Order: sequence, then C-alpha cells, then structure tokens
Amino acid sequence: MKDKSNLSFLLKNVSLTLAIPLAVYICMHIFSKMTAGVGLLAYTVDFKNLARTWVYSFSFSLAVALNFFNGRFDFSMGAQVLFGTIIGGNLGKLLSQATGLNIGISIIVCAVAIGLLSGYAIGALFTRMRILPMVYGLGIAMVLECICFASFNSNGLILFGIPGAELLSELWFIGLVFLAVILLMSYICNYTSFGYEWRAIQGNQKIASNSGINIFRNCIICYLLAGGLAGVAGVFDAAYAGTILPELGLSTISAVTGNLFALFLGIFIGQWSNMVVGIFCSSLSVQLITLGLAKSGLSSSVQTVIIYVIFIIFLIFKERYANLNITKEKKARIALARKRRAELSKA
Repeated sequence: MKDKSNLSFLLKNVSLTLAIPLAVYICMHIFSKMTAGVGLLAYTVDFKNLARTWVYSFSFSLAVALNFFNGRFDFSMGAQVLFGTIIGGNLGKLLSQATGLNIGISIIVCAVAIGLLSGYAIGALFTRMRILPMVYGLGIAMVLECICFASFNSNGLILFGIPGAELLSELWFIGLVFLAVILLMSYICNYTSFGYEWRAIQGNQKIASNSGINIFRNCIICYLLAGGLAGVAGVFDAAYAGTILPELGLSTISAVTGNLFALFLGIFIGQWSNMVVGIFCSSLSVQLITLGLAKSGLSSSVQTVIIYVIFIIFLIFKERYANLNITKEKKARIALARKRRAELSKA
C-alpha cells in the first residue's frame, strides 16, 4: 500500500511538472499552424534555434536563482555573461590558435573558466564589503561593462564565419553541454553539503548561521557557480547571434529582467520537483512562446509586449493560487480541530 502511495505521489508530481511546457507547446503549435501555416518545430533550424535559446535561458535563470533564493538579487548577472563571453571567448580563440584545439570547445572552456574566476572574485568581495546586494550588483555591472568595452578594441566576440565555431550550433553538442549542466547542477543543489546549507539559508539566514553554517562561504560558492553558468549562457547566446558586443550604461540589466518570467515560472513548477527541474521546464515554456510568436511574423517589440502580458497574468494567477492554498490549509486545520474536539467531548 505504501509503495502504491509513493508511486501515485511520484506520478502526480511528474505530471504536474510536465503539464505547463506540454500545454504551452500544444497552444503555440496550434497558433503557429494558424498564423504561419506550419508547425512550431517543422524544420531542423527550429530545433537548433530552440536548443540554443533554451540552454541560454536555463543557464541564465539558474544563475540568477542561486543568489535570488538567498535574498540576493544580482543585477550584475547580465554583465557577468558579457564579461565571461567576451574575455573568455577571445582567450579561447587565442588558445585554439596556439594548440589547434577546436575553437568551439576552447571558447566554451575559457568562457566558463573566466566566469568561475569572476564569480569567485565578485562573491569574495561581496562578503568583505557587505553592502546591499542590489547596489553592489549595479556597481559590479558598471565595472564589468567598462572592462568589456575597453578590451579587444571594443569588438566584443565575433563567431560569424570562423571555422570550427559551427560546433556551438550543432544539436548534439548543445544537447551534450545542456545535459552536463543539468546533471551537475542537480547533483550540486540536491546531493551535496553546499545544497543542504543553501536550502537551510533559504529558510532563515540567522538560524542557519547560529546552527554552524558558514553563510559567507556558501555565498561565495553561489557567486562562483553563477559565474560559470553565465559563461555557458553567453557562449550559446553569441553562437545564436553570431557575435556579442560590449554594452554600456547598465543596459545589461535588461538581460536579468528579460529572464524573470522563466525564473518565477521555474519557482512555481519547482514545487512539484526541485528548482533545477522547475527552471528547466519554465525556460523551455518561455522559449516555446518566443519561437511561436517569432514564426508568426510579429515584430520583436510586439513579441516582448505579449510575453510580458503573459508574465503579469501568471503573477496574478500565482498570487491567487498561493492564497487559495493558504485558505484550504486553514480550513483543513479548523476541520481537524473540530474533529479532535468532538472526539474529546465524547470521551
């Protein structure tokens, strides 16, 4: 009986986790058929575009979530993507020329390495300065933007027309990197002491610190992992666009706000699984919507408006859903108390 109950619980959670991306795919497939005359994923290029944007959205949203869940909203994440990709990508090109290593592999390795180093430095500096995370993120974003602009003659990272860079657009390579990121982050967040401490800090930072958890070390690791994920996200974003250029004036913040939908939807879906799986499904859902709107021929500005309207509707639904659950739990407690009182009165 217990095994059947556990199996039923597992099937219920799996069904609820997959329900949103499946429903989004069906809706956007019908929408694409009606507006463009073809299915949502009718051609190989559709799969490639979806894969590249999906791995970018997943990596970026997960990087933001690592700090967000512990009360640190990091506005510098877009600048970290830019920094890791431009600095690491160009170093990867030099490494490829010196060693003969495939340029796609060398770029992603160097971008992740630079992302990890910058993330560690940003996290270590934050634990020393201890200023408001949002203010700190804005300052770091400005510094990283200036460094990127001053580096490599302000040319950014150019991948278009470079032999070997097409590896970053191959479905099998994207899938391999994606799988590695998912498995690694799932293991780190769910089966390591860091993940245990990270979840404990989510509950209450002061209690976690009093119980012996080193919250500063955990903070540095969060920034470290976020930097590595930023490197992965930036490389595939550059592969999709063909180039990535330096930006100034805190314009990189738009990358953070542009992925909030995937982040909050991932939190919602994650209640039936975990954060990594939730963001995996939410980033797929958002990119399916984006792909469907793009295939319909709508302009980018109209697409952005539609996506943000859907985001607002989702936030309203999420708030109502949370209030409904609170009401149901309250009624259940009242019913249990009345039942217990009746049993005691009979006794």
